[in-house]
Amino acid sequence: MKKIVALFVIAFAWAGMHAQGFGVEAGLNFGSMKYESGSITMKFKSHMGFYAGVNYEYEVGENMYLHGGLAFSQYGGKYSEDGLSLTMTMNYIDIPFMFKYGFDLSDNIRGFAIGGLSIGMGLGGKAVASYDGDSDSADIIFTGTYDNNNSDKVQFKPLNMGLRFGAGLSFGQFEGGLYYTTGVSDISLDNDVATKTSLFSLILGYRFM
Repeated sequence: MKKIVALFVIAFAWAGMHAQGFGVEAGLNFGSMKYESGSITMKFKSHMGFYAGVNYEYEVGENMYLHGGLAFSQYGGKYSEDGLSLTMTMNYIDIPFMFKYGFDLSDNIRGFAIGGLSIGMGLGGKAVASYDGDSDSADIIFTGTYDNNNSDKVQFKPLNMGLRFGAGLSFGQFEGGLYYTTGVSDISLDNDVATKTSLFSLILGYRFM
């Protein structure tokens, strides 16, 4: 898997040297999670986080672009039941690798559709639990194997791969879009547990021509 990530990084570096244009972007994430263990299923509802990063586009054909970038992105979710509330906020570095198709809607407005792969590398985070007015928190760490020395922390696998799709509009050098990312990786360290994430994102950006 490390070799796959390294290949993506090399591809981004090469494409950056031939980029159609670099851009900056920021927005909001609305993350959710699904936890499954045997007959138990916990669905974490939407929890707001932030997204900020840089991107590039390289034209590969008429109205077709290779779109990549690097961003700080917050995942997570919120679970509530019988007075118990559990909120997870997980910080990732996201590396999207997508194809984008653009089309004219008017002289000044273009639409676009985009889709591809998103690679998330976990940085850390926070889990906050509350019950009957009392609350407690624990750090979230990302590790390849369970670390007994950090048993007081919530632990997940560091790699979170997903499929990302979106659509939006561009006005000159400004653009905005709605995106959905569905996790295909099980980030749980326990073989008897499956944990996957998903995101809705609203992102605004500016492209340097």
